[in-house]
Amino acid sequence: MKNTGENCFEALDEIDEANILQKEEMDYFVAPNKEKLITFSPIALKCITRKTSAQNREKFSKIGSEYNMCFKLIKCDRKLVRTVLFSYGFLQCSNRNPNVNLIWTNTHLQQHVMRALKPWQRINHFPRSHCITKKDSLYINIARAKAMFNLPFNFIPDFFITPEDIERVREALKRIESNPQHSPLIVKPAGSSSGRGIIIMNMAEKAKDIDLNTKMLVSSYIANPLLLNGLKFDLRIYVCVTSFYPLIVYIYREGLTRFATQKYDISAENLDEAHKHLTNYSLNKISEKFVKNMDPTEENVGHKWSLSALLRELEQRNIDTKLLMVRIEDIVIKTLLSAQHKIVPVCRSAMLNPRCCFELFGFDILIDDQLKPWLLEVNLSPSLGCDAPLDSILKTRLLCDVLNIASIPLVRENNILNTCAPTIEQESQPTDNGKENADIPSSFPIEALSTTYVNGNSDALSSTSSGYASGGGASSSSSDRFTSSGRINSARKNRLNSRVTKVKKATIFARPSFFYERQNSQYKSRIKFYANKMNTEIERKGAFIRIFPRTTTWSLYSGLMEDIGPEEWDKAIYEELYGSTPYYSARDIENAHEQLINASQYPSQENLSNIVREIFSEALSEADKYREKMPPITVKPFPVALPRVRSPARRRTQSCMESDELRRIRIEEERKAQEIHTVINPSADQNYSNCGLLGKKEDILSQTNLNEIVNF
Repeated sequence: MKNTGENCFEALDEIDEANILQKEEMDYFVAPNKEKLITFSPIALKCITRKTSAQNREKFSKIGSEYNMCFKLIKCDRKLVRTVLFSYGFLQCSNRNPNVNLIWTNTHLQQHVMRALKPWQRINHFPRSHCITKKDSLYINIARAKAMFNLPFNFIPDFFITPEDIERVREALKRIESNPQHSPLIVKPAGSSSGRGIIIMNMAEKAKDIDLNTKMLVSSYIANPLLLNGLKFDLRIYVCVTSFYPLIVYIYREGLTRFATQKYDISAENLDEAHKHLTNYSLNKISEKFVKNMDPTEENVGHKWSLSALLRELEQRNIDTKLLMVRIEDIVIKTLLSAQHKIVPVCRSAMLNPRCCFELFGFDILIDDQLKPWLLEVNLSPSLGCDAPLDSILKTRLLCDVLNIASIPLVRENNILNTCAPTIEQESQPTDNGKENADIPSSFPIEALSTTYVNGNSDALSSTSSGYASGGGASSSSSDRFTSSGRINSARKNRLNSRVTKVKKATIFARPSFFYERQNSQYKSRIKFYANKMNTEIERKGAFIRIFPRTTTWSLYSGLMEDIGPEEWDKAIYEELYGSTPYYSARDIENAHEQLINASQYPSQENLSNIVREIFSEALSEADKYREKMPPITVKPFPVALPRVRSPARRRTQSCMESDELRRIRIEEERKAQEIHTVINPSADQNYSNCGLLGKKEDILSQTNLNEIVNF
């Protein structure tokens, strides 16, 4: 059976290919510090298919092959990532090879691996960012912030974490059972995704269905969602973070709207019908009523719309979509601030270069009938699957803009030993064995960073704050540890050190905001570095909108920031970019947060006070961009899937090819074993789902897509 995506993409050959050559696409961008950064564009995918003419084949791939740019995928098989990088001549290496320009992974790497990253390398995760992508950790962080700051963090429902809170869950279910007016509870596995294992319950006897052997998030079900044509929906908002300290956040101006496939009904007898209550795309696409949009020019057809199409539809219903998007931006910023105190210390201990990490998050937002957005969850590695034209268009542009913001420099020295495995025509030639290569020193320009400045700390700063960062106190000498008196003395010292640590912490929290270290040249050059970094990102942001920092963000959010270091990078960078902070009283800021959270009382801009409208004036003006259509598609028919990359463009090392083959064999064996199990025990399929939700069978098949590997 032929791949329809391939056939559709090969229809591009009918286009006048001279247009591609005539179109001026910059291969690289020159940053303020004179380094060259590779520039990505979705148009490169037009030059990677089998039937691409010879004159166009090297249009985009020459820059990557010339610099021998390399990448590796760890615990993921993102076809879109590979296709885009192959389009630019990147060489795929095995996950054992340290000499790569880009690491794309679905998991977090160990700290010693992160510490070994060079300034010219990029990785798509920050260490410990899972503290906002695991459902239980996310809700605990926000609940902690809510306990400290109260109203501004009121955007998640009440929740429990099991098995610790199982008795409280039972009590809550008894109250719900006695009073049907109360919202039911929704149970989600803390570390799961794609709607797997979700249960909605409103009776005490249902508590036995909760798995006590794993972490589960049990929260109040939002029973009054905003409906469109009688269907429940949620939003997928794409958020890119390029730094956590200082915090630098972008939102992609286009996102996805995902609909349930059956009319919403909150009655008790319908709680088991998942296609009425859950909006997960992976769940609803297997519904008989699912309508797939095959026309990219129609963004409001079927059960998956673009974000802009939804906003235009809501605007026609007299809903203030600009204020709605400002509220969503506010949720994103506060969610990231709630995790800042956990992520920044790990980045420091790993001694990460500020340029190495970037991260794309997928925020899932539900809007209730009072126009209040609620945060459902944050996805660590949002899906980049392209099984419809709308996905292909949006996610290809999204990935290119993410890679551009990541600012991957053109560096070849460390990758010089990585060589591509031979094609069929070149098999007689000698090849690279693909094993780990020695780490060759790089000539990457890092004059913006002083050697005595590591992750925002000068030597002076490190000496004053090391106790706070590491737990404080001096350790006993090694010679004392092996005697009884030494152990006693060590215990006494530990108790003393504990008291010293508390005193140090109190001293740091009481430290004035201005201190002498901020006067030195290293500190000021570091500020200039961050300013140049943000200016470069703005030049390369594509369809991203920077929501933090802005002209009023320091006034608005500084009171919600925890003291995570004496450098105060957020304040320093704000002053470097915008100068003095506009004055707003504490009451003005309190009103701003109150009116933003209280959507039922302040549904539109007209309901806001004048001073609050002034505070959010920049955000409201930029919110217009979310309603705009993306640039029109000039290619017709647009492919329903990604192109099949021609063989010479699939540049891989020998070890990478061997690893892919072993993985393909393993997946094939798993699939055959699953088929045999289904034949022997066909009734087992009924046990794989709960309330119509995806279970183990779909989990196995969705984790690794064999067809992608075979057909790629």
